[in-house]
Amino acid sequence: MAAAGDEPRVRGCHIVAVPFPGRGHVNAMMNLCRLLAARGAAVTFVVTEEWLGLLRSSSSAAAAGVRLRTIPNVIPSEHGRAADHSGFLDAVATEMEAPFERLLDGLEGPPPAALVADAYVSWVVAVGNRRGVPVWPLFPMAASFFFAYYHYDRLPAWLTDAGEHAPDSGEAVDNSEQQLVRHISSQASSSIRLSDLEPLIHNKRTVKHILSVISSIRNAQCLLFTTMYELEASVIDSLQSVYSCPVYPIGPCVPYMTLEDHRTMSNGDTSQGDYFTWLDSQPVNSVLYVSLGSFVSVSASQLDEIALGLEASEVRFLWILREQSTRVRELIGDTGKGMILPWCEQLKKSGRLA
Repeated sequence: MAAAGDEPRVRGCHIVAVPFPGRGHVNAMMNLCRLLAARGAAVTFVVTEEWLGLLRSSSSAAAAGVRLRTIPNVIPSEHGRAADHSGFLDAVATEMEAPFERLLDGLEGPPPAALVADAYVSWVVAVGNRRGVPVWPLFPMAASFFFAYYHYDRLPAWLTDAGEHAPDSGEAVDNSEQQLVRHISSQASSSIRLSDLEPLIHNKRTVKHILSVISSIRNAQCLLFTTMYELEASVIDSLQSVYSCPVYPIGPCVPYMTLEDHRTMSNGDTSQGDYFTWLDSQPVNSVLYVSLGSFVSVSASQLDEIALGLEASEVRFLWILREQSTRVRELIGDTGKGMILPWCEQLKKSGRLA
């Protein structure tokens, strides 16, 4: 692990941040940028035009020292992208780089001292290398998760170079699983199994993107994780031994400075009511939070099951649902025990659910 004194100096720097266009990724990057800005950095936060609208309709972008800049909507919309996740990854990997470079060429103010990019937006590393600008990839999940990714080159051939889809779960797998388990365990005292990775390696295109992410880090100037060294010491030490750049566990990326008690409207729509006021009016530990994330595609029948289950349980709930919300509201009816919204402030919401 790198010494504490080796952290990149940010005071007075102009930093350009590029999040992966997914809600959890954007939130983590914005929170990191808030922390950098609080330490004196000037941050330019680059998103698509669609994401600019999403950020401005919440309080996520309200941070001094962080300015928003956009590239065109060259990737599939947030609405409906889950139907083709691999296609969405393809678009992020191939369509965003050129407009981002044009934006860099036209940015006002001093040139960037560094590019902070979500590790999943791996092409930013090549952009920085060409321009002589340091790149700091951020992996907004556990270091153990990344460490499993690092070993994807040891996956069975049927996942990397033969066919589009993995075998069914009942089909035989060669001894690559045992080799993978032994290698990861010996490297990081881990118990990761190939079957643990199955949800993420269901097709060759996904594996291709993951391998690209891992490869790009070798040309970066440091690697950031939203974890703590004490939680994943063996994994972080192992990663530091295989990468020449420093590996920094920077702690959870949460907006500590924005936990003040103020109210915000969901998605800028006052017709949905102030859900914080509603949450505050509920008994302690009584509200169920329901969110399927932005990468999952759920059928109408599955949504119906969830809705009818909530209605039958008579539990209070806050359901984050971007699509089909009108039909679900009609199905549940006006019970007065729940709210269905397209977006909410997750950190502030969680403080009220407890």
